[in-house]
Amino acid sequence: MEETDTEIVLEVADIHGVWHPFFWSPVRVGAHLAAPELTSYERWAETYDRHTPESLAALAARVPQLRQRPLISILVPVYHRSAEDEVWLRRAVDSVRRQVYPHWELCLADDASPAPHVRPLLEAFTREDPRIKVVFRERNGHISHASNSALGLATGEFTALLDHDDELAPHALYEVASLLDLHTQDRRGGAAARALLQAGLPAGPF
Repeated sequence: MEETDTEIVLEVADIHGVWHPFFWSPVRVGAHLAAPELTSYERWAETYDRHTPESLAALAARVPQLRQRPLISILVPVYHRSAEDEVWLRRAVDSVRRQVYPHWELCLADDASPAPHVRPLLEAFTREDPRIKVVFRERNGHISHASNSALGLATGEFTALLDHDDELAPHALYEVASLLDLHTQDRRGGAAARALLQAGLPAGPF
């Protein structure tokens, strides 16, 4: 941004390529101004969501200790109009490949992108990592149909959605798997309680 900028306007394009503003906010830019106050999420991230290579390695070492290590299928609909989009997809895919939790598959669905770089790029991804799968749609169906096509490739017990220009933190899938593992015992305890109740026995003190 430049010091002469006075506002931020966010726009979204409709299916005809016409842009419509949906958010506006005044801004002040310049070295003479104080640093902007962090949002509540930014304050949380600064405090709790910072990892070093050593802490990430420690998380990776905990993965074998999880009682369950489900396969997580990450669904990514892809649609590129120009070569400038490639860098963002590469960053998205790299963010998945850097996960400390290794039990994932990346399901990419190209939604009949007009950009010629897309097919060779996606095919290269599949050669580089066997956990990456690709389907090429013959007709553009927009994000919902493309996501369903990606879902058709999935074999995991759980699925996650990732946009083609987003990135995952390297510990994101570990946190998901860790939480699922934490509640595995809760589910088993609930099943045992139901069995006791069905047998007419008390399941607990309350």
